[in-house]
Amino acid sequence: GFLGSNIYPKCKSNSKKQILFPLSSAKKFVRRAIVGEDMFEILQSISDVSSVVSDFKDYELIIKIHPTDSLNIPLYKLATADNKNVKIVLSGNINEIISKSQLIIVYEGSVATEALGNGRNVICYNYTNRPSYVTSIYQHVNHDHKKGAALKMAYTKIELSNEIKNLLNYSSSAIESPNLDFVLENLKTNYNVKKVVDDLINNS
Repeated sequence: GFLGSNIYPKCKSNSKKQILFPLSSAKKFVRRAIVGEDMFEILQSISDVSSVVSDFKDYELIIKIHPTDSLNIPLYKLATADNKNVKIVLSGNINEIISKSQLIIVYEGSVATEALGNGRNVICYNYTNRPSYVTSIYQHVNHDHKKGAALKMAYTKIELSNEIKNLLNYSSSAIESPNLDFVLENLKTNYNVKKVVDDLINNS
């Protein structure tokens, strides 16, 4: 049906390495007028994180949602439609999921401190640049992943991608360039590849 096959009651392990993106209750977000989050901003954060992680082909994005938000699953599905390596998880022990994850990305929530306590690096994707629980603890925790579990901040999709590469020691060459894909596609269809490359250079 509409929900598809990537909705799981619990997080089941597979051969792919995983990046965890846990969500606090959407109802809790909307109630917190002091910060002003709304469902549209939550969906934007899901869409952005899903889009960025889709470039890391050997990683699966685990989105752990709050059990009371199951009615929002169709919206979360739409927000992650462009990434085939996404698994939306309804329940399960968060500490177990953290322990199986190579990296944790948060928008907000106390899972950040739980992950740091479990020795996992955390990136806060604060694209709204608003104060939150995570920003309040930022100055009190480690930021250098070479010294232990670290909390990093990212405010744009580019910053998020760069922090993921840095924390996972991910080679930039492992991520295909959209421009290169464009050139190769034109090559297949007998376009003037030299002109395409020149145009890309001139427009970059």
